[in-house]
Amino acid sequence: MPHLLRTLTLTLLCAFTTCGAAAKTIYLTFDDGPNKATDGVLDILAGKVKLVEGADGKVTLVPPKENEVKPPEIAATFFVTAREGNSQQKSFKRIREAKHGIGNHCFDHKLGDDAPNKANYETFYGKTEFSSPEKKAAFKLNYSKNTKHFGDLIGDTSFAFAIARLPGDGRFVKYLVDETNTLGMKHFGWDVEFAPNGTFPNREKPEKNDFKRDWKGLPVAATIGKDSLPADGNILLFHEHHWDGDKLTAFAQVIKILRENGYIFGKLSP
Repeated sequence: MPHLLRTLTLTLLCAFTTCGAAAKTIYLTFDDGPNKATDGVLDILAGKVKLVEGADGKVTLVPPKENEVKPPEIAATFFVTAREGNSQQKSFKRIREAKHGIGNHCFDHKLGDDAPNKANYETFYGKTEFSSPEKKAAFKLNYSKNTKHFGDLIGDTSFAFAIARLPGDGRFVKYLVDETNTLGMKHFGWDVEFAPNGTFPNREKPEKNDFKRDWKGLPVAATIGKDSLPADGNILLFHEHHWDGDKLTAFAQVIKILRENGYIFGKLSP
């Protein structure tokens, strides 16, 4: 991992001045939370922990020293779903207090018992339009139940989402995206999905890479070479639970790479 960091690092000085390049804005987004991994991600975004590399090359996360200047907090957007129930209350409040973007990711992540891929969306709701008024009502209810759940968590009956993201392949079903936009929420997809299953690709033995169905996107900053870094305006998709436990250090290294390559971080809004 230290080799990866050295390979990719461009200094902030170069990013902002010497090279004459304008700063690039990217949008970090997280799906499927809040869950047990969300607080760790929030700590990194807030600068509450930092990376320290030991003499043996091992990297760990530690709180910054009391008199140490923290880096600016990183903005992000969380597309939340109710599947973790009331245990989400603390993390959801933290997301709001940090003024991150918050989007509706539906109450039920699956389509009945099926995964939210494009074929199942078309079977469940209809191929090019809703197959019945009942299906259209069910689609709207999936959003409204999620809104009520998170409003209840914070005790605010007026709570509403301004942005949304359908789970899985929903972004590829145009009439469902269009319907979302009529419900007072702007639908956002993504440009690149980050790393395969929360890990970096194995470049020495590519046959060892395990690209699951949920992780088809480019690994972006995990690849060697600055040309593979995100483009200005890209929306990056992450999932908090893929960075749980010992993978959280890898996520902090991703953030370090992006910072050192001159990126600034925005949050999505309508």
